[in-house]
Amino acid sequence: MSTSSVFQPFIPSDLLTDADRQVIEAFGITIDTTYQDNKVFLYCDLLCINGVLKGAGIDGTDMELDEDDLYMVFQEIIRRSNGKLKWISKEIGYYDLEHLDAGSFGGGAVFVTADDVQCVFTGDWLEEHIRKAENGNGLADGDKTILGIVIANGGVSNVVSDHPERFKNVNVAIIDYDTDGADEDCLTDVPEISGASEMAHVSLQPITDTIIDLPRLMKKVNQ
Repeated sequence: MSTSSVFQPFIPSDLLTDADRQVIEAFGITIDTTYQDNKVFLYCDLLCINGVLKGAGIDGTDMELDEDDLYMVFQEIIRRSNGKLKWISKEIGYYDLEHLDAGSFGGGAVFVTADDVQCVFTGDWLEEHIRKAENGNGLADGDKTILGIVIANGGVSNVVSDHPERFKNVNVAIIDYDTDGADEDCLTDVPEISGASEMAHVSLQPITDTIIDLPRLMKKVNQ
């Protein structure tokens, strides 16, 4: 299997600290200074999803790194640039000429900003669209939509989703029965199926897009 990874854009050399360079090189990434003055070009003959930081662990042991560690370094570089560098991307390609089947070719991309990391891979993309075509309903078999309730300062800030387009014209009613000390003019009489009712704070929230990577968050929560 042959693999390669290329990073864009060229990064100003002065944005990289020694610690940054150590982490980047721990993934087998070459920091090339020959393409442009005062800028570095990053590339690798691997997928760059795992790295080892020699002697950085407890008692001088090696520290294992995963791709999240690499992307966190990239985010720190972007923040450090004060707007000069807004993103860093990684393009991945692989192929195996000895085994000519569907799993022998592919690629992907990762797009990193100061606040977000987005990933897409050809295999996942194709599998999703094949399932959609087979099901004939525009949704992949087992396709899940994630809703997130964001709470800040003691209240619901917003309602978000990884697929907000699936909730056009949908509002979520936020009903808060904690009314101690509240002005009655700000309360709503909430009817119940039993015929009873109770006063509450009620607000309607649309379901919006978010910078939160909800699928990756769910994977972390379920680990």
